[in-house]
Amino acid sequence: EDSVITARQIAINWSPLQYFSAGLAVSELHVATLTVQSLKASAPATLPASLALPFSLHLADARLDQLTLLDAGSSNVLRNLRFQLDADGQRWQVRHAAASTDYGQLGAELELGAVAPYPLQGRATLKHSSGASVAVNAGGTLANLSLKAQGSLHSATLDATATLTPFDALMLR
Repeated sequence: EDSVITARQIAINWSPLQYFSAGLAVSELHVATLTVQSLKASAPATLPASLALPFSLHLADARLDQLTLLDAGSSNVLRNLRFQLDADGQRWQVRHAAASTDYGQLGAELELGAVAPYPLQGRATLKHSSGASVAVNAGGTLANLSLKAQGSLHSATLDATATLTPFDALMLR
């Protein structure tokens, strides 16, 4: 009731019979456009009871040409999103994630536990054509995430640390 999600031109290459031996294994998933439009402010996020899947999921090559996030007049677009995904009852793992943004080239890796307290380890990089870059390492749990960022632009450097608690009223510390 809070949003509308529209996907266009979806192509999936998979073998349904693999489900009985290896879980859901998709060799290729391609979506031309995916638009997520928020219709109204949603309730505050709550920590989920579980993130565990009842089966194994493997996406060998997931590609999304354009992801558009629309919210109260603002728009954010990711282009040429690519990643690999593995998930099961114990963890989620995103590998070789990459996308183009208005701010530069984004790359990421993530491993998230599927069972509380949801341990999380990840790394993201953003590189702009101007030479500016930032790398963020994340660790901790889904409810209490430590972020360490390092960046540079010419001779200027950035070092920052923060704690993100997305399920608390004060999210950034």
